[in-house]
Amino acid sequence: MSVRRAHHQFAGDVPSTFGPIEFGWADGDVTTFDVRSDWTLEVVATPWFDPYADADEVRRAELAVEVGLWNPSTPSLADPLRAVVGQSIGHVEPIFDQVADLTGVEVTFEATTVLATMYGGQLVIQVIQH
Repeated sequence: MSVRRAHHQFAGDVPSTFGPIEFGWADGDVTTFDVRSDWTLEVVATPWFDPYADADEVRRAELAVEVGLWNPSTPSLADPLRAVVGQSIGHVEPIFDQVADLTGVEVTFEATTVLATMYGGQLVIQVIQH
């Protein structure tokens, strides 16, 4: 089991603490969590896709200033998400708002729970150790 997270960053700024998260499973499948433009949670069985992946180096430099870029990476040793690497999944519980839109998911692993929720148009991840 692996984890990859994308953080948004403008040129010269600190990366955001929000962004899509991708879980890679032992069988090769992936599950990606992100927030849609309507502020609901999107859960898809495809890898996270960088919207500017096809841009050349010059264009990426321009985009970094204009709109910022998404930088995917695996969790650092200090990142609480690192705790789920290698764990098996036990349970998944969807979270809906008052109009039945999906706004979060609670993913329970062997010794860790990951709560992925939408707040203010951003994906917020909380990691809870059991």
